[in-house]
Amino acid sequence: MNEFTDQQLNAKIQEARELVKKKAIKSGVAAALPVPLLDLGTDVKYMAEIEDEINEVFGVTKKDIEDNADALKTRIMIMFSSGAGDVVSKFSSKVLLKAVGGFSKKDKKPSLAVSKVITHSVNGVVSFYLMKKLGDSHIDFVVKQLKNS
Repeated sequence: MNEFTDQQLNAKIQEARELVKKKAIKSGVAAALPVPLLDLGTDVKYMAEIEDEINEVFGVTKKDIEDNADALKTRIMIMFSSGAGDVVSKFSSKVLLKAVGGFSKKDKKPSLAVSKVITHSVNGVVSFYLMKKLGDSHIDFVVKQLKNS
């Protein structure tokens, strides 16, 4: 594996974190769109890309970091992130609707349009956060491997 000075390693970490942020934004946008299974497909695609691109930034291969116990955790988290937005939005929508005044005055039911916007927005935020967390976790794992080698 490559050896880096502290300054070079910090630059690589910053480059990798920017890459993760961009992918997480795209994942969040995909999750916010009301297209069935787009979130799951996008998350799987971007997570695979993120790991490969992070490895490329640091000049390591999957074989170099083969002992990555995070791989299974990553796949589980991808599946979780795809459903988590729906669960979180289900429980938080009423609270958010009350806060933004999205309930109609007549029957105290949420406006369908406002409800859908909030639901999709929450899905996007959850997907962004989890994708960023997964990417940052992989960066931390690679850096740890580099420092231990």
